[in-house]
Amino acid sequence: ILFTLVMTVIAAKETVGKLQKERDLDTLTQILNRRSFHEYALKLLTDMRLYPMAVLACDIDHFKRINDTWGHEYGDKVLQLVSATLQNHVRERDLVARFGGEEFVILLTDITLRDAEEIAQRIRRDLRSNKDTLLSGTKLTMSFGISLITKPFQFEQAMKEADQLLYQA
Repeated sequence: ILFTLVMTVIAAKETVGKLQKERDLDTLTQILNRRSFHEYALKLLTDMRLYPMAVLACDIDHFKRINDTWGHEYGDKVLQLVSATLQNHVRERDLVARFGGEEFVILLTDITLRDAEEIAQRIRRDLRSNKDTLLSGTKLTMSFGISLITKPFQFEQAMKEADQLLYQA
């Protein structure tokens, strides 16, 4: 009976873990979805050692043209490339999320505005120079809006500001 009980508990724990992963991650890109991003961000915002933080709102330029020209399967590969590139440029404690369509958000912790801007430029350079996924002659570009957070209550305003700056870009 004890063995059966232990095996049942282990199976239940594995199932809960799988369900939480499915709930938290965007299925295509395997990064956080919008809801999970907010949940994890709220946890990070409580740790004053992680300030200042920066929010980067990111959008793939002319993504509709990519889908219309080469198809949605190719567009999906581009989304996966972008999510992998974003993850390659952040630290383990930072957050990367797909907010929908071709829009992504990054929360960088313990960073200056200048360093956040540099990360955005590195991401932009890496995407532009990638030749693995892109068809010849195609340049993949991304626009960014960046806002700094120095206090927890600034998070929502920083998200709005980064989104507005992204729209201007």
